[in-house]
Amino acid sequence: MSYKIAPLTVNPSQKSNIISHVFVSQPSAEDEMLVGRLFLLIEVELERNEDSRLIDFIINKAYEHYYESEALILRDRLPNLKPEIIFENSIAKLNKDLGAYIEQEKIRLKPGALNAVIGIIHGNKLFFAQTGESKALLFYRPKNKKGELLADYSLVDISEKTTDPTQEIAQSNKFFTNLIAGAVPSHGYFFFANQSLFEYLSKKQIVDIVTTLPPSGAAEQMKNNLEQTNSFVPFFGLIIKNTTGEHDAFAAPAATMGLPGTRPLGYGRSSVNQLNLTQEKTEQLLSPSGFVNVRKWVAKLRPASAGLKAYANDKARQLNISKERFDFSRTFSKISHTIAAIGAGIFSLIIGGARNLFSLASDREKRSELKLTLKRQLRDLIRTSVGLIDRFNNLNPKHKTLVIVIGLSVVALLGNLVYSGISDRRRAKEEQLAQVSAQFTQKENQLEAALLYNNREGAGQILGEMAALVDSLPKRSQSEKTIQADFKKRYESRLDSIYNIVRLSDPAPLLELPEEAEMLLSDNGSVFAISARAKSVWKIKAEEKTFETATNDSFPEAPLVGASVDDPSEYYIGQTQVLGYKSENGQFSSFGIDNPPAIIEAAAVYNNRLYAAGGSSIYRFNFDARNNVFSGRSNWLREDTTLGTFTSLAIDGRIFAIENGTISKFSGGRREAITLDEVNPVLQNPTKISVSPDLDFLYVLDPANKRLLIYNKNGKYLAQYADAALENLNGMTIDQKNRMVYFLAGKKIFRVEAKHFQ
Repeated sequence: MSYKIAPLTVNPSQKSNIISHVFVSQPSAEDEMLVGRLFLLIEVELERNEDSRLIDFIINKAYEHYYESEALILRDRLPNLKPEIIFENSIAKLNKDLGAYIEQEKIRLKPGALNAVIGIIHGNKLFFAQTGESKALLFYRPKNKKGELLADYSLVDISEKTTDPTQEIAQSNKFFTNLIAGAVPSHGYFFFANQSLFEYLSKKQIVDIVTTLPPSGAAEQMKNNLEQTNSFVPFFGLIIKNTTGEHDAFAAPAATMGLPGTRPLGYGRSSVNQLNLTQEKTEQLLSPSGFVNVRKWVAKLRPASAGLKAYANDKARQLNISKERFDFSRTFSKISHTIAAIGAGIFSLIIGGARNLFSLASDREKRSELKLTLKRQLRDLIRTSVGLIDRFNNLNPKHKTLVIVIGLSVVALLGNLVYSGISDRRRAKEEQLAQVSAQFTQKENQLEAALLYNNREGAGQILGEMAALVDSLPKRSQSEKTIQADFKKRYESRLDSIYNIVRLSDPAPLLELPEEAEMLLSDNGSVFAISARAKSVWKIKAEEKTFETATNDSFPEAPLVGASVDDPSEYYIGQTQVLGYKSENGQFSSFGIDNPPAIIEAAAVYNNRLYAAGGSSIYRFNFDARNNVFSGRSNWLREDTTLGTFTSLAIDGRIFAIENGTISKFSGGRREAITLDEVNPVLQNPTKISVSPDLDFLYVLDPANKRLLIYNKNGKYLAQYADAALENLNGMTIDQKNRMVYFLAGKKIFRVEAKHFQ
């Protein structure tokens, strides 16, 4: 069915203890096609404000029981899903959970305090249940004797014969007790609303508004009318319009909708039978294919057993076995001793062989006797086998027959035990998968709710629980790995959308360098990889997936403590020396460091000055062009502050640093507070930091989690680039001109489009 649906909610502007809410689910296209859309209308009068959580509880449980039912989860095993059965079972569960919740939270509900409708629309069918004084109206165009549709709409109050406003729901826990089902006529409408709405709008007004306007417009029109009329009473409503062509399923509306014979859910005999049927179907669903259903096979084997019995009697007559001539006790004793001897012989061979092999494996001196021992074991095996065969041949024909039958029975029994064990393990795996699937879907729904209320902390916790569920899945076989990968993909999709994660479009590296590099730099649209060990600079030619090499023997001693761009040169910084490189002409220049600290932990060149962290301070050196040296060391810090160990520096006028594994910020020679937004998973052991001089971006490399995090310069989280392929990260750079992000992993260079500029 093609339909339109529009909710209506008007809560009073004046303070009131009555709350109204309308919920319309947004399932996936597949779920909607299979089982339709769920809707709820709830009005509740509460004595305490905190009891308002009751509404959320009803909605969450209704959604969970319907869309996370076993039948829907295991839909591949159910050829024909019946939404009405799933719906009825979900209502039964909701009634039970709702009663328990009210008792647990000590919520007091007076008679008539809860007015609610829960329903689904699937195809051209509508199923709903209600409690309290809620109204359900059907508008349809009847036909004349010629079968032609009349112009005027007729109205049927479906709820008149199904509601019981005096019902003591708080004590009986029988909340939704009437299930109504039927087809929606072509161009027909269903209108659900609370009783109060009909005190301010007449049925004629409602019919005129609903049938002349689109559902959304009709809902808005009624809302405007109600808001102008009253500011003390809450209202709710839901309009459903069938927009398909002609349909004859509603020739008798009341009968089609199950009236007057509506049935109390879960209390009549028909409902019990239906629930039993549902239980049987659930058992079928949860029994994996190949699992031996004992009761079913016993029933099937009864005729075969009778046939075998007749066959045995016939064989007995052929062998001239009679009660007088056949001594059962003696025969059975003889046969049992024979079978025991055969079993003991086989067992002795297995144990003896295993013991000898273990002795040989644990004793070096005996290993030389392996060949002889194996020959002896083979000889013993042949001798024992011949003896067992002779013993069997000495039996008379009828005893041989019985031995064979008993032997085959034992083999069949053992085979069935093995098969049952395998089936049990398979069933346990499928039940675990179904359980994880249900829990995972529930976490997805909780995540949506957390994001709806901007609960970022709660969303992060839920994501962690989803990751734990993915990790709990077995990953031994290829099929298990495939299933686990599917769940991981769902988890990463949620993670990516929440945290703006960009992943590699191609997990293969862009290119591979001849040796491992230490750092990456971007200079005016070109990207360079630097290695002091190889005394080389490699210019990356991304489009050709190759590189150009420039070498120089004046490279500082590895490892480098910093690399930076200060137009027009790049600077590669060591403990006592700085190497300058002009990429436009490939010219190298070597500069000394006058009076460096004992250890430089991290350094960068900015505005023709060298900044070096180490020795419990941050030092600044001026560039002396005449002597090609950075000199005039001064303490850049203007205050006493305890410094940790520095890993990386980046400068835009302020200094950003990785200090003791955390991000630090200094401005004007003083420490400035900065706190980075939390991310999931948490930042751990960052190794590189970079800033954009002219844009508000702070880049932090997190190799442990194979990603690059992006913040603004006040620590607000913006986005990240992450991928499982980014193993052993040790460098990154941003080609701002071409809007590309480059990663360095030893010899490998990776590239991804920089989408955080958008």
